[in-house]
Amino acid sequence: MAQLKLRGHEVNDIFDLLGGDENAITSAIAYALSRSSSLLALFLRVVLGEDPVHGTSELLLQTHESATGITDLELYSPGALHLILEAKRGWILPHQSQLSKYAGRRSFLLGRETERRIVTLSACSSEYASQHLPSSVKGVQVRHVSWRVLTRLAGRASRAGPRRERGVARDLSLYLRRITAMQNRQSNLVYVVSLSLETPRGWRVSWKDVVAKKRIYFHPMGAGWPKEPPTYIGFRYEGRLQSVHFIKSYAVIDNLHSACEEIPSTSIAPSFLYRLGPAIRPAKDVKTGALYRNGRVWCALDLLLTCRTIADARRLTEKRVKAK
Repeated sequence: MAQLKLRGHEVNDIFDLLGGDENAITSAIAYALSRSSSLLALFLRVVLGEDPVHGTSELLLQTHESATGITDLELYSPGALHLILEAKRGWILPHQSQLSKYAGRRSFLLGRETERRIVTLSACSSEYASQHLPSSVKGVQVRHVSWRVLTRLAGRASRAGPRRERGVARDLSLYLRRITAMQNRQSNLVYVVSLSLETPRGWRVSWKDVVAKKRIYFHPMGAGWPKEPPTYIGFRYEGRLQSVHFIKSYAVIDNLHSACEEIPSTSIAPSFLYRLGPAIRPAKDVKTGALYRNGRVWCALDLLLTCRTIADARRLTEKRVKAK
């Protein structure tokens, strides 16, 4: 059998042809739900909290209403069920304003379906989502399903469903495992940040010592920062690259004191907390180069440790990525 590759990467199943962005993931889920009755039943059981007593006659991708925008996916059974699904690629949840728009959609307001839900899908755990999502919006219940849970449901459907349906459920399970892995262990990209040497007011530890002594680092989720944890993170200060660290594990926190007792207890926006591996130090000085003072950049690990400057490593990394 001939090997199929897409942009240099092996295609393992039909879902790999879609790619890995939010629209691709949603499309893969919609297709699998439409082709696997057992997966659909398992999914509805999680969302509704009970065994479904009705089928789903339609799955609607990207339905548009002028006042409330486009939904990712809707599951619809006239008179019985109407779900709106909103998918996010990483450890991200939709804003309440977006949920409110969906809850106010004309189809929701005028429909006579006995079961209505807004369902969020992302890497966030159910425990985290329960603390940061409203239980309902405008009278519509909000439920969350993590990628990990959906992957497990697809795995169950691939083993227990009708034989003719097992293949698509299996492929979805494998696809989600690849897409939503916590970290891509094969990636050699380093997220390089500027590290302050100052001790913020009220803290009993400097940013430098947070990294060097505590072996941790934290930053906001999204809003100019990564939506998903990188594999490696690098720190620069005093005009050059100081160290690169493998990210051993990560968590999501909303209070820095929980990660470092020298920092006062203060609520913050949800942030990634990284546990850092041993420092990888360049064998020669790698100057910052032409970067903004607080600029954050992505560099290939091999280029970062061998180029004259971080700016050169970024430029060559971008050139390498475009050439693929």
